[in-house]
Amino acid sequence: MKDATGVRTQVLRPSRQRYWRWLASLRRRALVLVLVLVVINVTRADTIGEALFFLALVGGAVVAVLGCTLVLISTSRVTIGGGRVDYRRWWVRRTVLDGDDVVGVLAPFHASAVNVREASRLLVLRARDGGPRIRLNGVFWTTEQLEAIAAEVGVEATDETLTTQGFEAEVPHIMYWRERHWVAFGTVAGLLLVALVTAIVIGWWNHQGRPPFDDRPPRGVPAATVSEQDELVADIVAAVDAPWGVPQVELTACEDDDDHKGWQRDVRVEVMTTDDPETGEVLPVAVPPLDESLARQLTSLFTRQGYGSVSRDDDGELGGMPKRAFTNDDLRSVRVRLDDRFTEIDVRGRCETPGR
Repeated sequence: MKDATGVRTQVLRPSRQRYWRWLASLRRRALVLVLVLVVINVTRADTIGEALFFLALVGGAVVAVLGCTLVLISTSRVTIGGGRVDYRRWWVRRTVLDGDDVVGVLAPFHASAVNVREASRLLVLRARDGGPRIRLNGVFWTTEQLEAIAAEVGVEATDETLTTQGFEAEVPHIMYWRERHWVAFGTVAGLLLVALVTAIVIGWWNHQGRPPFDDRPPRGVPAATVSEQDELVADIVAAVDAPWGVPQVELTACEDDDDHKGWQRDVRVEVMTTDDPETGEVLPVAVPPLDESLARQLTSLFTRQGYGSVSRDDDGELGGMPKRAFTNDDLRSVRVRLDDRFTEIDVRGRCETPGR
């Protein structure tokens, strides 16, 4: 075909099929990378909603990259003729280079920062004074197309595989700055990516009320916890014949293993004591000894309430904790100490976050 000035021109377009073949050659590594990202993110999710969010994030990134690439292919074309190269892409971007003022390199390219099995041909053209640049990759363009474009502006092709440094040796500053200084570019890009991901995660946590952005729930613990603790205290009081006082309940602000804010309920009961009117000292209180019979009775009460790990020492103290206390956020405990000067029942709850 001819343009408005009568110069015979040729229009070249990139090939989707060529791109899909190249992508297929990387399929295994790409799938491994995607699977690793999915596993890392999904396994850290606490809810199905979070897992779906991370899946959408990874899937959306893959779709966005493929979509942008296909748009680039669909909107790209190179027109050659009359010693001139006219490159259009993204509907509005256009770069025109005249053959009398063009330097360039056409060679198989092996990026120094990326290990690929087979180097694809790369054509880079630039105005001699360092002006506009045209860059065409063999992933999208055939060898015949690249050679035709290079020949139009007098650039000779070479079969020697070159790295970024090799292209630079042929024509100084022909490669992008990010390729010439890929370590610095990778560092800056990595920091920006980390900042972006961090901002997204923090925003998601804030939206979901996750730590440290969660509000402490209303003061209290579930009714079931109150009932279980009070029932256990009542059973121990009934089993141990002593002048027990009024149970003292304390609610303490806490955070569970996932850093969610909550409340912990503790119940303590001490025996009623009297003071010596002359010395003011606390008089001993007659309490039953922690013999084998009483220990078995208390152990039965503990295990019935889920405190399956029971221990006893020689100081008249019997304690219990759930068997899986350190794997289920279940740090409940019960302790009964029988001593003529220090006798108490101590039932400690776990950190609970009502409504979660």
